[in-house]
This record gives sequence, C-alpha cells and structure tokens, in this order.
Amino acid sequence: MTQTQQLQQLDPETLQDFQELHDAREEALRLEGREIGLEEGKLDKAREIARKMLAQSIPHNTIAALTGLSLDEIAALIPPPPTPPKTTSTQKKKA
Repeated sequence: MTQTQQLQQLDPETLQDFQELHDAREEALRLEGREIGLEEGKLDKAREIARKMLAQSIPHNTIAALTGLSLDEIAALIPPPPTPPKTTSTQKKKA
C-alpha cells in the first residue's frame, strides 16, 4: 500500500493533524535554513572585512577583536606567498 493510499484511509481529524504536523515541520525547516543562510552571510562579510584589514597591515589581534574571527580563521585568509618560477638547467648555465 502506498503512502497516498494510507493517508486516504485516515479519518479526517487524523488527516488534519498529520497535515498540521507536516506544515509545522516544513516551516521549522524553512526558518532553520534562513537562519543558517544569515549566519553564513555574516561570516562571509566578516572575512571580507578582515581581508581588507590584512591588506592595510592591521595587526591580527585587532582584526580578531573587531570582526569576531579567530586568529586561526584570520591566518587562513592570508594568501600563500607566490612560489618563484623554477629555473631550468639551461637558465642556470646562462647566469
């Protein structure tokens, strides 16, 4: 028996209770998703501000205090230094 068939066999009051429970669950999930999205947006903005502060050579402790990011999170925003180009054996001989 399919779920649809099972639902059709429920009395109207039970079916209404089921629908209300389903609707409440859907609303809770929607609100939870919205809250998660807002938190992610705030974190993205804090990282953006921290990158700008790093570009201005502001101390990491100050950035952490003003953005709420941890020192580890700030360190992760620092791009790695560029790697020097590899020299070939022919380039070494010319030098």
